[in-house]
Amino acid sequence: MPVAIPSKKALVLNLKDPSRVTAVIPRYEFINSKGVVYLAVPHTTDAWHILRNLGINVKGYEPMRSYYHYPKLSGIYEPMDHQRETAVFCATHKRCYVLNTMRTGKTASTLWAADFLRRSKQVKRTLILCTMSCMVKVWKNAIWSLFPDARVNVLHGSAETRIKLLDQDAEYYVINHDGIKTIEKQLTLAIKHGFIDLIINDEGAEFRNAGTDKYKVLYRVAKGCPRIWWLTGTPTPRSPEDAWAQCKIVTPETTPPTFKSWQDSVMFRVSQFKWVPRHDSDIKVHALMQPAIRFRKEDVIDVMPVTFEEREAPLTTEQKHVFDEIKKQGAIRSVNGTISAVNKGVLLQKLIQISMGVVRADDGTEVLYKPKPRLAVVREIIEQSEGKVIVFAPFHAVVDMLVREIKEYTSVDFIDGRVSGTARDKVITEFQDREHLRVLVAHPKTTGHGLELAAANTIIWFGPIFSPDHYEQANHRVQSGQQKHSIGIYHIGATSMEWKYYGILRNSVDAQQKMLDLYNEVVGTT
Repeated sequence: MPVAIPSKKALVLNLKDPSRVTAVIPRYEFINSKGVVYLAVPHTTDAWHILRNLGINVKGYEPMRSYYHYPKLSGIYEPMDHQRETAVFCATHKRCYVLNTMRTGKTASTLWAADFLRRSKQVKRTLILCTMSCMVKVWKNAIWSLFPDARVNVLHGSAETRIKLLDQDAEYYVINHDGIKTIEKQLTLAIKHGFIDLIINDEGAEFRNAGTDKYKVLYRVAKGCPRIWWLTGTPTPRSPEDAWAQCKIVTPETTPPTFKSWQDSVMFRVSQFKWVPRHDSDIKVHALMQPAIRFRKEDVIDVMPVTFEEREAPLTTEQKHVFDEIKKQGAIRSVNGTISAVNKGVLLQKLIQISMGVVRADDGTEVLYKPKPRLAVVREIIEQSEGKVIVFAPFHAVVDMLVREIKEYTSVDFIDGRVSGTARDKVITEFQDREHLRVLVAHPKTTGHGLELAAANTIIWFGPIFSPDHYEQANHRVQSGQQKHSIGIYHIGATSMEWKYYGILRNSVDAQQKMLDLYNEVVGTT
């Protein structure tokens, strides 16, 4: 077995044929100890890779294990074992996939790895790509909680502002996924000239479609970067096909040259418009997305128990009349405007909206059918909860209605797509850190990635949504190692259609097909 000597930054080996090592590692030294000749080589990442490629067992002797002292998160939390393993993995691989599931602390893991590489002069500056809502609240805050003296530039605003911030020297640059399109030229030059030499892409599955503009830009920008760490807990959220575009950026040399060739290898065509995964598609995805590391939250973190409860809230007489007419006729005229559905997909949305009490009329106005029973259930749950509460609502008008109603009896604020990044960060900080804010009403999409909302231990779904991914991500916002209480997730519904949706959301295997099947059942639901 090798022996690491940190004081000499050397790795000492006992080999029968040291010449195969000295032929490829120019710096070495022979050490004679009690008649045994040992070979000492530099304990660096490059040397480690050479030794591994020669078939020498050096697992467990990655340089970061011997030469890095982990700063505590927020000055309090030591890294967990799986976080150390993830950090070492990243520091050892220039291009790799971090497939750890949500709430396993992969943000801190990659930052520790980047810090080690910077301190050992293997990396100069890091570019972090993430969703808009995670730029400050997740990444900038995490960097400062680990490295209070670090310089972090959040590249946000106009193209001119972003360029100025990029020109200002820092260790870390944070930009949203779509933002790279505004300064593609400048980012490309920064990477070409070695100014930036590490890219961390958070939620890499956002780039699963090679036809989008942001994908094409990242493909061009990342091509010259020596290091890319690709973070996603759901690498193939829709189908095995999703892996190809991502791998084309990270590990193009081992990725099939065309999407069609990859599609043919993992999918089977059953009709003109329908493809299904082949039986071995998961094995092929696993082989393609290498080198990779993956830890599941349930295997590495003692998470507080989660319970699900369903709460019945019947439709009012007015709601039921409108619901039945829309379902039967596809349209209804009221004093507030005409409501109609042009296809089954729109019909489903209208029915869900009616169940929640606010529906959009054909002229764009919002028609209110106050859902008193449902609002009463929300109040009941809030008043019975010991801690803070998050209420998820999938439509802006429903968010507004909930805020109006809840503020009559307790403190409440909201976040959705209408709230700017700065204002959103303020609301989240208030909710997390201040006692006075009891309830947060949120659109599920605004809490999709990375946000920590463990101040709450109760989630209320005011109605079902149409995305299993957003449903799962939203629920995970309260589940982390910092959660101190058991978690309750409440589904409120009135119709069999809603309960079917909730069932699909909780059991998201084949969710897309089940959603499509429900379109065909909608006429028979109540």
